[in-house]
Amino acid sequence: MHSIRPEELYQILRQDLENFAPGSKFYSVREIMRKYSCNLRVVNGAISKLKEKKLIHCEPHVGMFNAMRESSRKRHLLYLAPDWPSRMLQKNRLDLQEEVARSKHWLFQSRLYDAENNLPLMPASGLDAICINKPSVLDKRHLMWLQHITLPLVLTDCRVGDISISSVNVMDEFAGFLLAKYLFDRGHRRILLFNAEPVNSSIALRKQGMRNFASLSGIRLVELDCKVQLGEYAVRKAYETLSSYLAEKRDTFTALAAMSSGCIPGIYRALGENGLKIPDDVSVAGCDYADDYDYVTPMLSGIGVKGSFAEAVLNGLDAVLDGKVKYFHTELRPYIMERNSVAALSAVTR
Repeated sequence: MHSIRPEELYQILRQDLENFAPGSKFYSVREIMRKYSCNLRVVNGAISKLKEKKLIHCEPHVGMFNAMRESSRKRHLLYLAPDWPSRMLQKNRLDLQEEVARSKHWLFQSRLYDAENNLPLMPASGLDAICINKPSVLDKRHLMWLQHITLPLVLTDCRVGDISISSVNVMDEFAGFLLAKYLFDRGHRRILLFNAEPVNSSIALRKQGMRNFASLSGIRLVELDCKVQLGEYAVRKAYETLSSYLAEKRDTFTALAAMSSGCIPGIYRALGENGLKIPDDVSVAGCDYADDYDYVTPMLSGIGVKGSFAEAVLNGLDAVLDGKVKYFHTELRPYIMERNSVAALSAVTR
């Protein structure tokens, strides 16, 4: 069995230090021996070189501490997201992970949490910042929980108002308004507003945006909610809910506006099995963007976003950690991505 040498252990510990915030307590000698299965002589050799390079400092009877300067280490981000099968949540996590890899000075880890209960308290050891997807309105209980977090924090999919907490959000209410106007401009006056996501603030705002435009334009807006619960499969629920609706009310709409992208395969299947062609019989559009839109036939028209969620999170946190700002609020502006799943209607076919 290969026995680790002091130089090898030094390189390993040098890399491990990047996961510890400057000034935070590092491993103990005993922890290093146990973690890397090496003897005291090897550990002492590696520690001596770390001290020689001024990467750690030791306090007698207390322990070793990370002495790396902020500029010489990677920043460690923890991303927390609710535990439900949302394609947009998956896309945000992957985008953030890829942006971290491109940045060269961030490290990334992610965890899921139970959205029906309080968020778990996260230890600050080894972390520099936390990004939380909190798709609900903040109440007093949430604010009390957030007060326990001492690291730079950014919330996504959560409207914080004037509170001094960083946030990155899409302008969801405007996205709903924009989608309704897009369908209206193409002649649609009877629209089915379709939702297959658990209750959250982003979906609520998209719905409100569509309602606002409908009240101004005279659109007949019918809402159909699949009442998806946490842990349920949105595609199957969308298929079953829309199939049941079509069996009773087949000719009540000319366009379907899906509030999220994860349910699109179920919508397409339900329409197809009921003999409805897209877009000849029914137009379909989505109120968010995910890669699903690129792989359905016909390709789905929907909402895109100007700017990058991941870049906004990392750039904002860099500014906070560099002392340039105390907090930041970023709103990403939506726009229409027109494909071929929406047909323009004449006055006769409305």
